Parts: sequence; C-alpha cells; structure tokens
Amino acid sequence: MADNFYTYFKTNMEAMGLSAPKELFGTFEKSIGAAFAISKAVETYGTKVTIGELIGAGTIAEGLGTMVTVAAAYYLGAVLGSIAIATGQSLSGGATIADVLYLAEKHKISRSWVPEFIANGWVVIP
Repeated sequence: MADNFYTYFKTNMEAMGLSAPKELFGTFEKSIGAAFAISKAVETYGTKVTIGELIGAGTIAEGLGTMVTVAAAYYLGAVLGSIAIATGQSLSGGATIADVLYLAEKHKISRSWVPEFIANGWVVIP
C-alpha cells in the first residue's frame, strides 16, 4: 500500500472531528489491527461502551485519550470508512470518486444515471 495511506486516513478522520494517532493507524496493517481490537471490544462490552471505558479496561491503547467520550461503535464506523477511503485514494494515486465523476462530466462521458448508480451501491453483473 502506498506510503500516503496514513495521510488520507488522518485527513478523513479529522474531517469528522476525530483523532487518528499515527501509532495506531500509521499503516494499513496497523489500522486493520486497531479496527479489529475496537470491534472485539464492542462485541464484548456492547455498542454503548465509550473509548474512555475501553482505555480504562486496558482493552485498547491510550493513544485515543482525546476520544474518551466517543462511543466505540461510532469510532469504529469512522475508522472502517476511513480505511476504505484511504485505501481507495492510495491505490488511485489520490483520486476520489468525486474526481472521477468530475472528469467524466468535463470530458462529456458522464451519464445522468451514474451518480445515482454509485450512491445506491448498485452492481452490474454481466
């Protein structure tokens, strides 16, 4: 995975007002490991447990100390989404789906149904 994974990951997390410590999310592999740990903790303690409670229980690292009042399930959702965004941008050289749609429109190859098709997650099976 590209060296800029963390840059994309952190940017996406910060856009949601959430921290993303490099020691936990600095690489794709670390991010997957942290997401797994948070997921197991939510599975064990329930969806209402906070990051602070998980830190107190020694379940996750103290690197998330600024997120103590955030629900772990919410934070996990943000982490998983940010992993997806950062992975896509890393593999595409930084391009986003918005960039692709813009270029398609600019070069007159867009179709009116494409944005709705993407937004609804429809898949074409040949």
